[in-house]
Amino acid sequence: GIQVAQKYTRMVLTGLTQHHEQLFFGVLNIALVTLVVGLIAFWFIWLNDVFSGIRFVNPIAFRIGEWGIHWYGVLFALAFILGSLIIITQAKKKRLNSDLTINMVIGTTISGFVGARLVFILLNATYYAVHPLESLSVWQGGLSLYGALLGGSIFIYLYAKIIKWDWLKVADLIAPALLLGQAIGRWGNFVNQELFGYPTLFPWK
Repeated sequence: GIQVAQKYTRMVLTGLTQHHEQLFFGVLNIALVTLVVGLIAFWFIWLNDVFSGIRFVNPIAFRIGEWGIHWYGVLFALAFILGSLIIITQAKKKRLNSDLTINMVIGTTISGFVGARLVFILLNATYYAVHPLESLSVWQGGLSLYGALLGGSIFIYLYAKIIKWDWLKVADLIAPALLLGQAIGRWGNFVNQELFGYPTLFPWK
């Protein structure tokens, strides 16, 4: 009789525990959904205020002493880190050498950055001819997507030929990271208040 009672007690306690766990995770899920919806709503309200001119976006994220760290640089670094993780992860799945992959990522990033800046300077040659030192002020924006693609593609092609990889497969490997980097980089343009489209009154502007 005692064993039956103990067994019954354990069953009841187990049922209560499972019930409490389900209740806890149910409440947690509701709280998380509410938080996400609230953040999205706040985000759209904030964006609307910025586009309407009610709010000003400070291009400086934070300062270290007298040195201002710009959002453009922060977002560029974030794009580089996330893009690199994607490339390295996919390269491992394809059983490509990790060291060669990391070297490729670094080289492509540097080449793409240099190409992006050079093409932007060439497209604005009249201005930079008068202000040559400002060609180094990359924290103020001024990178060409086409230049980045050109510079990065040239490096990938040459690098793949040197290490004897199929450069088209390498390009496929990098493409998802490139798209993510572009999406993140556009927010840098937004913070710098550049590269906007034509004015519109549509609410989804």
